[in-house]
Order: sequence, then structure tokens, then C-alpha cells
Amino acid sequence: MPKLLNATQLKLIAIISMLIDHIGMVLYPDVYVLRIIGRLAFPIFAFLIIEGYYHTSNFSKYLMRITIFALLSQIPFTLATWRLVFYYKELNVYFTFVIALLMIYLIERCRQIELKSLIFIASILIVYFLNSQYNVYGMLMIFSFYYFRNNDKLKIISITVINIAMAFLTTGGNVKYVQLAAPLALIFIYLYNGQRGKGMKYFFYVFYPLHFLVLFFIKVVLFAGI
Repeated sequence: MPKLLNATQLKLIAIISMLIDHIGMVLYPDVYVLRIIGRLAFPIFAFLIIEGYYHTSNFSKYLMRITIFALLSQIPFTLATWRLVFYYKELNVYFTFVIALLMIYLIERCRQIELKSLIFIASILIVYFLNSQYNVYGMLMIFSFYYFRNNDKLKIISITVINIAMAFLTTGGNVKYVQLAAPLALIFIYLYNGQRGKGMKYFFYVFYPLHFLVLFFIKVVLFAGI
């Protein structure tokens, strides 16, 4: 099968999937098909975070950029999801990416397996207690894309197992089972050709907080706060 998709095209697929997911989450929580389509987003973003880690020319700037947008996105995120200006009990998904990148950066600079393991466990615990989106399962997916980067078979198995566990071991009523659709994102990831694509770098960063603000506006103004 030919590799048809570059990084920009993969990001567009992930963003469209994410938007559909959040339309369902914020405006139509009972329309599960929107949440199913939305399951494609996180695995693609997790994969691209690792690709970004390996291809960035300046890790510090890459990490700083994601950290800045994590901070900028928190209020739009909590407005749309909780209708609160700030809700400290749940952080947006950018924080998961920041912690995962720091984990991988530190692991790669350690030689002792014991220290690597300690960094991994500490990172998982930090994400758990901060309760950033996708939480421990998100960290495990990102780590799987990193650790099995050159092994497609183990990558598929690990991502599938993690999402099955997420569907059956987390709370959230019937909506949690939509997570079983997430491994379908691997189809698009398999089509990745390793090319960066054209521009639009900051569009992807800005879109995340911006779409939450738009959804909040629609919910409060057009849906009368429903």
C-alpha cells in the first residue's frame, strides 16, 4: 500500500476528527457516532508528537511552544467542557504531551535501566495526579509510539491493547466504549510517508484553544447554555 499522507495531512485528519469529537462532547453528548469519529484524533496526535520529537531541530523551543499553548488553552478548555473559567481538576491534552516529551527526553539521556524506569513511573504518576486529558492511557500510547517506533507489529498490538483497557477499565458510562474505535487511527498512521508537508505550523497550535472558545460561544449563546 503506497504511503500517501505527509505530516500536515495527518494533522488535518486529526484536527477534523478532534473537532467532530468535541462537537459531540460539548453540544451533542448523546450522539455517540460523533465521539466514535473523534477517537481517531489522539493516536494520530500522539504519533506526531513523537515524530516532532525526532525531527525538531531545537527540542527546547519545541517543548516551550507546546507548554505555552497548554497554558493558553486551559481556560478555553474549561469553559467549553466545564463552563468554568478555570477548573484545576482536569488539564487539557497539551499538558499530557508536555510531560510525555520531558519523559522521553530524560529517558534518552540516562544509561541506567533503573533510572529510566524511575523516570517512566514518575511521569505516569505526575499525569495521573494532574489528571491531564487521556491521563495514564495517553502517556502509554505516546510511549508505545516512541518505544516501538521501528516495529509496526508491536506498535499495533500495544496501541490496540491500551485502548481496549481504556474502554473497559475507565469510568464514564457507555460513552467510554467508543474508545474501541481508536486503533482505526493506525490505518492513517500506516499511510504516513515521513514527509513534513507544507507550512501551517502555528495553525495547528492555535486551532486547539480557538475551537473550544467557539464551541463555548455556540453552547452558551445559540444553545442557551444547554
